[in-house]
Order: sequence, then structure tokens, then C-alpha cells
Amino acid sequence: MVHSRKNSLAKTGTQSLLSHTSILIISIFVLGMAMGGISSLPADSTYLMMGVFGLISYFGLGTLASTRERKRRDQLMEKKEEALEGRLERHLTNDSQNNSPQRVAATCLDPSSQYQSVNKQSISYRNRH
Repeated sequence: MVHSRKNSLAKTGTQSLLSHTSILIISIFVLGMAMGGISSLPADSTYLMMGVFGLISYFGLGTLASTRERKRRDQLMEKKEEALEGRLERHLTNDSQNNSPQRVAATCLDPSSQYQSVNKQSISYRNRH
């Protein structure tokens, strides 16, 4: 479980009261108190439950954070993909309007010739499969 305080501070603008790893540290400390036999039996079971609950919270919050990050990344990629598709579509429509067959034929005409010249440009893209 990777959690960065710098990232959480930058996103929210405020520092959180308890960090992700603090929950793990306190949970392990409480589990140690339960296993150490420092207190009576009812207190040991309470400490054990608190420690287990803390560990479950740590892993649950880690999973939640990674899920949110993945969704945020997917949304960002989707926005970038849509922007790229729009740019590509604009480029193709502008390119097809500028290089229409009538324009190419009109630029290649020789007024003294009765025949239309053939475009002899090499095709730089070919299907390589």
C-alpha cells in the first residue's frame, strides 16, 4: 500500500489529521498490547478487536485510494483520447478539403498541354503487414 502525504496535501490543500500509515502503526501497537498480556482479559479482547479493525481499515482505505486513483487516471486518459480524436478528425477534414482531386488536378494543369499531368509522388505510407 503506497500512500504519499505530499500527494494528499497537494490534492486537498490541507494536511490530514491521521495519515494512512498512522492507522497501521497504531493498529499494530494496539495488537501488541492485546498480545502482551499487560491488561486484564476484557481489555485484551477490546484491544484485539480495535487492532483487527484498524488493520481492516488500513487495507480497506488503501484499496479505496487505489480504486479512486485508477478511476481518475481512466477519466484523464478518456479526456485525452477524446481531445486527440477531435484533433485528428479536424486534421483529416482540413487535409481532405485542401487536397481534393479537383485542386490537385487544377494545380497540375499545363495550359499549353492538351493532356492532364499525372501525379507521380511516391506514397510514403504503405501497408507493411
